[in-house]
Amino acid sequence: MHTYHIGVEEVRQYLLDFFEKIQERKDIVFPDVFCPIGESGLKLIELLQKKEFGSLLEKFSINKTPLIKLVLKDGSVVGISEEDKNILANAKTILLIDSAIHRGSSMHKCYRAIESAISKVLQSEEKSKPNIVAYSLVMKRSAVFVPNYVGMIMDSHDRAYFLLDKIPSRPIIKHGIVRVLEEDDLSRQDIIKTETPQMKAPTWGDCWYSMITGKAYVYVHEFQGKIDGVLRFFINGDSLFIDSLAVDKDSQGQKIGGALVHWVRCFARSTRCSRIHLLAVEDAVTFYDKSGYKKTGRKMILDGVKHFEMERKIIYDYWSTFR
Repeated sequence: MHTYHIGVEEVRQYLLDFFEKIQERKDIVFPDVFCPIGESGLKLIELLQKKEFGSLLEKFSINKTPLIKLVLKDGSVVGISEEDKNILANAKTILLIDSAIHRGSSMHKCYRAIESAISKVLQSEEKSKPNIVAYSLVMKRSAVFVPNYVGMIMDSHDRAYFLLDKIPSRPIIKHGIVRVLEEDDLSRQDIIKTETPQMKAPTWGDCWYSMITGKAYVYVHEFQGKIDGVLRFFINGDSLFIDSLAVDKDSQGQKIGGALVHWVRCFARSTRCSRIHLLAVEDAVTFYDKSGYKKTGRKMILDGVKHFEMERKIIYDYWSTFR
C-alpha cells in the first residue's frame, strides 16, 4: 500500500496538462459547461479560481464558464433543474469533473444523468448532442468507469491526500513501545493477569511456538521494562484474524488495548487485507464495538464460554482530504 501526498503545485500541473490537451483537440471545442461531482469535484473548480492557478484562469477563461454541481443522494443524481437541463442541452462540450474515483459508479451515474437531461430537452429537436468529457485527478485501477482523462492511476489499496497544510503522522501509541515478541522474552517472569478469566492471555512459550512455525504474528506492549499487553493474529488470504488480545489488569485504563487494536488495523491495511475478524467474549464486545467492530451474527461456545464473531472491514475508498 502506498500513500501519496499531492500538493498545490502538483494539482496545478495535472490540471494545466489536462486543459492544454483539451485545447489541442480539433474534434471538440473547449468545455463551455463544468459539472463537478459533489464537494470533491467542486473543490477542484474552487482551486482553479484561486490565485495559485492564475495562469489557468487567464488562459482558459474558467471564471466565465457555467457551473452545474451534481449531487448524488441514495444512489441517484438529484437537483438538476429545468434551467440546468437547457444549459446542458445547448452546450458544445461538457466537462464532468471529480477529484478522485474509487469504484467509478458515481461518475458513471452522473454521466448517464447528463445524457438523460440532454435527451429530454432535445428529443423533438434535430440538434447534435454536446460532447461529454470526464476527468478525475486520481483514479483507482479497480474502477468500473474509466474517464476520458485522468491525472494519476493508483492501486486499489493505495491512498492519496490532497493539498494538506501538513503531511500527517500516524499516532499509534501514547507511551511505551509496541514490538515483536523476542526469544529472550521466554525467560520473562511477566505474566499478564486479566480481570476476566475467559480472556486469559496466551503464554510466552505458546506465542513463540506459533511464531516460529511461521503462522502467527505476535506483538507486545512494553512500558518501563514490563510487558503489559499482548496481541496475536494470523493472516489467511485477505483476512486477518485476531486470536488473542490481552492487557494486564494493573495497566487497564491506559488505552493499551486501543493502541494494539489500532496497530493491527494499520498492519492489516499495509498488507492489503479486506477485513479483520475475531471471537469476542461478552465482556469484550463493547470494547471492540467502540473500536469499529460489528457483530456478524455468528455465535459459538468455546470451552463452555459464549463467543461472538465480530469484524471490521478495511475501507480503501476514501482518500481525499483537502485543507
